[in-house]
Amino acid sequence: VKAKNCKEGGYAGEDAYFKCLSENGQTYGLGVADGVWQWSEHGIDAGQFSKALMDSARDQVRGNVSSVSDVVALAAEKVKRDKVLGSSTFCVSLVDMVRGTMQIANLGDSGVLILGREGGVKLKTSQQEHSFGYPHQLGHHERSDKPGDALISVVHLKAGDIIIKGSDGLFDNLSEEDAEEIANQVRVSQVRPVPAKSDSPPSEVHSSETNSFIPPPDAWSLSAHSPFASLASRGKGKVDPAD
Repeated sequence: VKAKNCKEGGYAGEDAYFKCLSENGQTYGLGVADGVWQWSEHGIDAGQFSKALMDSARDQVRGNVSSVSDVVALAAEKVKRDKVLGSSTFCVSLVDMVRGTMQIANLGDSGVLILGREGGVKLKTSQQEHSFGYPHQLGHHERSDKPGDALISVVHLKAGDIIIKGSDGLFDNLSEEDAEEIANQVRVSQVRPVPAKSDSPPSEVHSSETNSFIPPPDAWSLSAHSPFASLASRGKGKVDPAD
């Protein structure tokens, strides 16, 4: 399966994303949010919160807000001011195009996995859950978490690193080993090789603009043991945030 995505934002179901360059060209932003589907049982569009949050975060990045904490806080404030109902996990990242560093703010079970150009996992964000199946989330309800509860990380990037950002729908089913295998296949297929000795900051960020996805051999196996299956064998089911 191959896909190419040149849009700066979009959504499907409860999930939403954005990617954009700031007006001054110094920051590249990436974000993903996963709306909590249980709100649909209460007559609320479960995808409206994640979409509004990502749209606002994209506007902050375009407007040259360069702190990931500020981007998240301002986006959350806008969603609250607009009285959008629902709740969502999120992961927002800002790449400093001059220094080559990435700031990451993640709340809940959306996240990012960064694979080093020479192999191995450079960084993987941790999931935040109140209990199994009940992730930390931003929302309109009293039990929701706050933007300041997001975990903040900073990592230095090098040309050739691969950034994989997604919701729990991806990371519940994709192990680090499978991610590395797919990444290696993508590297081999790249038309423009990255110089092996380059330590300079990335001059361009290609997120989702030329993506190849080749499912691992057991991708469709009913007996394959996914990361989520491992956790589920020791945990409980989903929790309704409205309860």
